[in-house]
Amino acid sequence: MVDFRLCLALTIFLMIIADLLTSGDHIPTTLEGPFQPVTHSFDSRLRRGSDDLPMDHPRLRRNVTSFFPEQISLAISSPTSMWVSWITGMPRLVLRVNYAVCLMLFMGLFGFKELFHSVGLFMESPFGYNALILGDDHIDFDGIPNWELSWGLLVLFFDKFVGDSQIGSNVTPLDPSTVASEVWYGKRSRKYSSVKSGFSTVYSQLYPFEGLLNYTSGIIHHVRLDVLLRVFQMKMSHICCSAFTMFLDFLVDLEPGTKYYYKCGDSSFPAMSREYVFETLPLPGPKRYPCRIAVVGDLGLTSNTTTTIDHLIRNDPSMILMVGDLSYANQYRTTGGKGVPCFSCAFPDAPIRETYQPAGMGGEGILQSAFSNFSVLPNATIVLPFTTTPDAQSVLVGWKFMEPLTSRVPMMVIEGNHEIEPQVAGITFKSYLTRFAVPSEESGSKSNFYYSFDAGGVHFIMLGAYVDYNRTGAQYAWLKKDLHQVDRSVTPWLVAAWHPPWYNSYSSHYQEFECMRQEMEALLYQYGVDIVFSGHVHAYERMNRVYNYTLDSCGPVYITVGDGGNIEQVEVDHADDPGKCPSAQDNIPEFGGLCHLNFSSGPAKGKFCWDQQPEWSAFRESSFGHGILEVVNSTYALWTWHRNQDIYKRKSRGDQIYIVRQPHLCSTASKGVA
Repeated sequence: MVDFRLCLALTIFLMIIADLLTSGDHIPTTLEGPFQPVTHSFDSRLRRGSDDLPMDHPRLRRNVTSFFPEQISLAISSPTSMWVSWITGMPRLVLRVNYAVCLMLFMGLFGFKELFHSVGLFMESPFGYNALILGDDHIDFDGIPNWELSWGLLVLFFDKFVGDSQIGSNVTPLDPSTVASEVWYGKRSRKYSSVKSGFSTVYSQLYPFEGLLNYTSGIIHHVRLDVLLRVFQMKMSHICCSAFTMFLDFLVDLEPGTKYYYKCGDSSFPAMSREYVFETLPLPGPKRYPCRIAVVGDLGLTSNTTTTIDHLIRNDPSMILMVGDLSYANQYRTTGGKGVPCFSCAFPDAPIRETYQPAGMGGEGILQSAFSNFSVLPNATIVLPFTTTPDAQSVLVGWKFMEPLTSRVPMMVIEGNHEIEPQVAGITFKSYLTRFAVPSEESGSKSNFYYSFDAGGVHFIMLGAYVDYNRTGAQYAWLKKDLHQVDRSVTPWLVAAWHPPWYNSYSSHYQEFECMRQEMEALLYQYGVDIVFSGHVHAYERMNRVYNYTLDSCGPVYITVGDGGNIEQVEVDHADDPGKCPSAQDNIPEFGGLCHLNFSSGPAKGKFCWDQQPEWSAFRESSFGHGILEVVNSTYALWTWHRNQDIYKRKSRGDQIYIVRQPHLCSTASKGVA
């Protein structure tokens, strides 16, 4: 029976290949390589870049109020569990009043209920009924049930009222314990069989530089989903013979390949999201793979980014690899509402990272103009309403921008240089470490900068280029252990990803992370890594199989997809173009040493740059886009690069190739390899 199934599967696969060949739409395979280098130059009919979207753009506009969840995203925790993350809160005028009855009666009698609609008040009756007055689309002031308006029975209650991110000279972090982190979920729509709680946190960015304002985030929630199975047991007491119930809770894994419906938030307010749905990935195994794996990098928040995300959604991925530079928050103007194409040109005296600067009127000005009439109220607290200033990192495209996709498809991230964001006391990566849930603990890593996970028959390794990668360091030791534990009979495919590419023929970032390559490449080659994805360079490039700058049929296929659409524009210059070879002192990495070298063999022997497209560079093009990896079986995977300009063209692709594994020819140190 097994032999029959294998024969049938092989026959179907060969029929597909034959159909492609006979239709004239031949898709090459890496078995036909190495390929002669091909360059598609930048199409002058296109724009090299575009500005960031304005903060009032419909895709960035806030669609929820108060402490309802937004920026909802998924991430793989293990093959049978999932992280759900979101952010809550929006700053509003908050009044803490000891004589609420007089105030409420006065405003109700004299027709000031519009004020309640505009500022949003949370009220609690002594009988446990909560009412949140947020405007006509929520509970109306007139809809409050029969309140007993006697002295002392009606109290304005704000202890659970949370704000959003704040920007200003003096910012006060929110208390994450004031809002619960709950996810209700089950296999049937609106029939939630399980409820899981998680944890919440906040972070701040503090800058001791004149002219730079500080920042503190909204409340960030993370909940790990599996199934909570509660067992009821009835027991009798021997002393009084009275019955009592004992509950036993067991954690049961999510079922693979199964749809789960969920909503998240805090049910005690209530402030729960609408219903979302996701489908779990298949269990590890040589015959089970995710349908489509999207790969994208260096997104930003521009019109080009919009096209990239729209195109990606049309391709319906089952998971996403985001290979760094999750946002360009650190390039927001200090006093303006849009990004700038360089780090410090808008604020020359600021440090290179000017993260989280306001995009509108300063908070103090808003406070003075909007709330001066309330200065006479005793026992009142006013919280700055920074509703016009962007939390640019959360805008990552606000995750408001990404939520339609990330709320139903897990996105696995790794840090890039735009996530460094140094602040006071040498603190870096604060936003990345706080906002994104990754399976570092689950994969034996002690750091969110590097981790691994399985998705069907693919083992993914996410490496950090901006933390210690030396052979004597913790990351290298973890990587070696992780690679040693991979069983290629269970997960035949081994895919790695990090932000800056090791192989890159563009002038930008040329040989920038040569030190990292020299430290780690031999280990990845030893264990037979099949594909490596990177970003950083804002263009597309696919390499021939290569190891140590030499064509090698057992080397990985390196692919650069840093063309997500950010504000820094697409790269058009190649290091082999006349006059475009960088000097050895250019492209200094933001972490690690400088290891630039001249080639010791081949056509470029003795030179820092090639005089022509390097032989290890198979295809390169200066266009924005994203990629889709479709693993067919344990040896074939179809890689397709989709250009943004082809979004409305049927069967159009910028680059496509079958990547073929040859485990019988390439000896590796991995387990499970014949």
